[in-house]
Amino acid sequence: MSSDNPILVLDHPRSRLDASLAGRQILQAELPLADGPITVCAAVADEPARLSQLVPLARAASDDATRTACDRSRREGRTVSCLKGCSPCCHYLVPVSGPEAFALLEDIQDLDAGTRDHLVGSFVRVAQTVLQSELPSLEAAPGETTAGLLGQWSARINQPCPLLHGAPEARRCRLYSRRPLACREHIVTTKPELCGGFQPGAGRVRPRGVSMVEALSQLAAELEDTDVEAILLPLAPAWALANLDRGQRTWPAPYLVRRLLAIAREQAQAGTAQASPIRAAA
Repeated sequence: MSSDNPILVLDHPRSRLDASLAGRQILQAELPLADGPITVCAAVADEPARLSQLVPLARAASDDATRTACDRSRREGRTVSCLKGCSPCCHYLVPVSGPEAFALLEDIQDLDAGTRDHLVGSFVRVAQTVLQSELPSLEAAPGETTAGLLGQWSARINQPCPLLHGAPEARRCRLYSRRPLACREHIVTTKPELCGGFQPGAGRVRPRGVSMVEALSQLAAELEDTDVEAILLPLAPAWALANLDRGQRTWPAPYLVRRLLAIAREQAQAGTAQASPIRAAA
């Protein structure tokens, strides 16, 4: 992704007097998650920003929330199976928000030509299989959810994520540090073998205290006056190319950060006490 991002992620609150942050607002919010509070912090220039430029901040918040949940799981004596290199869930149906789709396209365009061509070919192959597969009826029977029906369909077509590469026994995500938010937020505390195929109720997934993919989707819908959108990962680059004009729209960066953090805080507040407001640091 381009390095001209007016939204700079900070790993901890820093003073606006820091010379390297001159001219930027320091915006931060505490998210009161059930597993423990996290603080999200960014240095934001008073400039226009695209929605894709919010994605690094969403990733940082997602990583902090996931780390907190994993730490608590381990304290409770539960082993977290989700590690780099574990790939059973990389055959799942993965939704991405519109801002993530635009960011993914930028990430792919930033790759060297050989890697980019290989990855584009992988996306095209998987997208063709997805589009040619018969969709299930979305009229769920009693006790069956739409997500469950889509999960069955995804398991049936059995397509690996386009980002996977390497031998089947040692596959890795080609963009692991920039992987989708839904992948970051998936925390399993049972054996990886239970993640393969479609086995409802077999594995134990730790509830999320906050979903940054949902927060980004909600923000995009508010700003563009659309329905909340979820795009299947294999179709995301093509979707982004078909919506390039939307991807280039801008809003004031401070407003984008404040509103994203407010939505995330609203999520985190569910079932918790009062959260601290977004504020400018001293």
